[in-house]
Amino acid sequence: MHILARGRLEQRLQLVSGLILFAFVLTHFANHALGLISVGWMEWGQTLRWGVTRSLAGKIVLASALAIHIGLALGRVAQRRTWRMPIWEALQIASGILIPLFLIPHVVGLRVAEELFGLKAFYVYAVFAMWPEAGVTTALLMTLVWLHACIGMHFWLRLSPTYARILPALYAFAVALPLAAYGGFIQAGREVALRAQTAEATARLRRSFNAPDANEAAQLNRIEDTLIYGFYILVGVIVLALLARPLIRAVGTRFDLSYVYGPVVRAKPGPTLLEMSRQFNVPHMSICGGRARCSTCRVRVESGGEHLHPPGGPERRTLASIGAGPDVRLACQARPKSPLTVFRLIPPETESTKPAHQVPGIRLEDAGVERELVILFLDVRGFTRWSEGKLPYDVVFILNTFFAAASQAVTAEGGWIDKYMGDGMLAVFGRDVAPDVAARQALQAAAAIDLALEKVAERMVGEVGETVRVGIGLHSGTVVLGRIGFEEASSVTVIGEAVNTASRLETLAGSEELQLVASQAVMTLADCTPAADFESEVQVKGLRKPISVLGFSSARSILDALPQNTLSSASTTDAGVTVPRA
Repeated sequence: MHILARGRLEQRLQLVSGLILFAFVLTHFANHALGLISVGWMEWGQTLRWGVTRSLAGKIVLASALAIHIGLALGRVAQRRTWRMPIWEALQIASGILIPLFLIPHVVGLRVAEELFGLKAFYVYAVFAMWPEAGVTTALLMTLVWLHACIGMHFWLRLSPTYARILPALYAFAVALPLAAYGGFIQAGREVALRAQTAEATARLRRSFNAPDANEAAQLNRIEDTLIYGFYILVGVIVLALLARPLIRAVGTRFDLSYVYGPVVRAKPGPTLLEMSRQFNVPHMSICGGRARCSTCRVRVESGGEHLHPPGGPERRTLASIGAGPDVRLACQARPKSPLTVFRLIPPETESTKPAHQVPGIRLEDAGVERELVILFLDVRGFTRWSEGKLPYDVVFILNTFFAAASQAVTAEGGWIDKYMGDGMLAVFGRDVAPDVAARQALQAAAAIDLALEKVAERMVGEVGETVRVGIGLHSGTVVLGRIGFEEASSVTVIGEAVNTASRLETLAGSEELQLVASQAVMTLADCTPAADFESEVQVKGLRKPISVLGFSSARSILDALPQNTLSSASTTDAGVTVPRA
């Protein structure tokens, strides 16, 4: 099952109902935005939407989605065992509770009036009824709905590798659409106000839409009050249940919950292990919000696991997808009832040392995410030979001089230095740009390294005793990007077949007396077709099929073949070398 579809039945129902409501809101906001042109365009857009939403099937689907989503959301709130949660989850719950209070008057004034009294609820009437008195509350309702929807979509989609690549465009869209909807509503309000400047014009407008009279309006007000008071009572019951639960649990039994390299707390049965961690302010990673869609909250059970209930379907599927052993459980699903000792398998703290659940801006890549990146491996040739007999200081000085020039060439083209490995360097491109841009950046960086190291090598001949050369391997593919290591020794790094393949290509460059060997995958992404000094199909250890590679005696020879509109303005290293532009 795809990672975005994982979860218990009720979680999947809430997801599907939420997506249906999001589609309705999306088209509704787009319809509002047409008001920037005219009310007539808004009416045209409404006619298209009504063809779906006012059909019998559309009414059933929309009403069911609304009831299911609200019901499941309130049920989930009622089942909470602790109010410690990430800020995004608190904002989503708060906005979700406020939405019905603003939505009920809107629905009663239009849809209920339409069903009971034959109101013709076209856009002209809707704007006429709300402008300007209800303009602020309408804008507030739109803001709450959009905030609630965007939070839900973001923390659902962020588990997908594709989402990171299109996130900047989605951010722009998430800001532009509501602004256009606000603007359309305001413009339509002004246009309708011009049509109803006199009492006679207002009365004529009301008659044309069969607007409710005073008696019908009073009935609608009573219906509105009843629904709002009913919602207040429902929320009040949930609040009382939440307040009563700690009192009931206070007289119950407690057990020791022990965290390896962490505290021992006295917990009570009922909450999940993740909720217990938050309740006692124990740092615990959780990316998907406790929906069993990711495995970042997983723990290894050191003792007491025999008393835990067996994993349910969603937990089993998620654990199976990572090949977890029988002693590994998801903290968001396990509900301890007796003494338990666990080890948190994902480092629970960020670089700021704050607990992960208290850091709203925690990066998904810290916990582990698949990304399509371009990997550059660089190795200094003949290091063992020419370093023999030199003082340790000299060896470090020479390597640092070469790495300084190469690293500045990489970072100038948007790359990131993952690590240094003796006489080798691993660089990554594509953390913040699309794969095609990353491929061009990596090729440009390889050319810049060639030019920069030529100047450095000339200066260092006296120190080394020979002209030092380098080999570069380039490959692209899907890798795992995450924070690896323990405590202070941890760092964000990349692992996967693409990394190993780039390393093998760098080795191939050395055996073929080439400076650069790049896979055809990189060249295709970059739309670069240079004349190569070496071209072959090679079988890379660890891959089932051979891959096509291109080799170059000098990396700078690819510059003329790179698309000119993608090159940066300059790439200057500490050696003072500026890469010429084709």
